[in-house]
Amino acid sequence: GHLTKGVSRREGGPARNRGMVASSYHVLDIFAVPDGTAKLDVAERRKIVKGMVKSAGPEGFKADANAHRSQISLAEEAAVCFVFFWMMGGPFIFLFLLLYTALFLPLPYFMSVSLLFSLLALHPLPDCGQAIARSWFAQATYKYFSYRFVWADDAVDEIDALPVYIGAGAPHGVMPFSNILSISAISSY
Repeated sequence: GHLTKGVSRREGGPARNRGMVASSYHVLDIFAVPDGTAKLDVAERRKIVKGMVKSAGPEGFKADANAHRSQISLAEEAAVCFVFFWMMGGPFIFLFLLLYTALFLPLPYFMSVSLLFSLLALHPLPDCGQAIARSWFAQATYKYFSYRFVWADDAVDEIDALPVYIGAGAPHGVMPFSNILSISAISSY
């Protein structure tokens, strides 16, 4: 069946989940959050973010009202592109480097490259999720994708009242960037 807010139409649920139009719509341009906001305490962040939310009634937003792009500096765009290049291209580069050393260089070179790759692959990553979520790079990534949250009615209040929840980001393709970004954005704002 069709799912609306996690409740199947066949199963019923609250009246607003059975095909009714939302009474309000909201959007928050995460990319426009002022630099440094993620480093503030929760109350200050929420105050700033609450002031940035744009809302519309049941008629929704006008066409293209939320289609504007973020302003991003050349340094921010270059940093995001560089990281994505290494995230998506790095494994292929390492694979071809390993193959090249195996075929065309003496055995000690191959063993050195293999040892380096093994150390990198098996080295434990530090727990730096909060630091990354509050970093300059996270904000640059939001700007690169003109990242925004869109929701209907009081969904944010409902989620805040839950002890735990699972969120979903759409759309996504080969690399689920919206889902990856939502992890840091939800944690920060």
